[in-house]
Amino acid sequence: MLEVRQVRRQSCDDFETRIGSREAVFNPGRFLTLRTRNSAAYKGIYALLLRDGALDFATGVPINDQRYFDDALDIHHIFPRAWCEKQGIPAEQYDSIIKKTPIAAGTNRRIQGDEPRLYLKRVQQASQMDDKRMDTILTSHVIDPALLRANDFAGFFARRREALLMRIEAAMGKPVLRDLATVDPGNDAGADGDAATDFQDEVEIAG
Repeated sequence: MLEVRQVRRQSCDDFETRIGSREAVFNPGRFLTLRTRNSAAYKGIYALLLRDGALDFATGVPINDQRYFDDALDIHHIFPRAWCEKQGIPAEQYDSIIKKTPIAAGTNRRIQGDEPRLYLKRVQQASQMDDKRMDTILTSHVIDPALLRANDFAGFFARRREALLMRIEAAMGKPVLRDLATVDPGNDAGADGDAATDFQDEVEIAG
């Protein structure tokens, strides 16, 4: 278990190192293919969130990498899949990393499959948390509180996509080209593959 944990942590460290290189190029189109935490880029983006102080939805405690790599965290669907399907939202959007975030497994079970405005109320009541504190927690996950409370998926998706790109830009130390948003179907097979083999697909290194 310790060896697995070290390998996973190393993959995130490698992501931050490689994405910070001068040659690194991140294709925003990859957001729509990053769907499981098996991929290096998926883990790397979560590593950026954890490094920058993402807080647990229910406890407000910082989610450190030890809890993440011990698998004590779940991947939370910010907008539940069933709700998205009823709204006619495309699977490529509701399954993408933009609509997911790490939280404690116990918190995720408490949320269940309700729409955001309902589960936020339940979590706040159970934790005796006011709106201001919950807004701080949501912001730590680069989630716009007002859009989430309004169940505004389109607004949420666009705003969080941009916020995540800004985190990646900060790690790279240079801008991400917003119009570089296409995915090469021929290279898409590695999107959820092994961290050791799919890194080149996720963060494309020029040359």
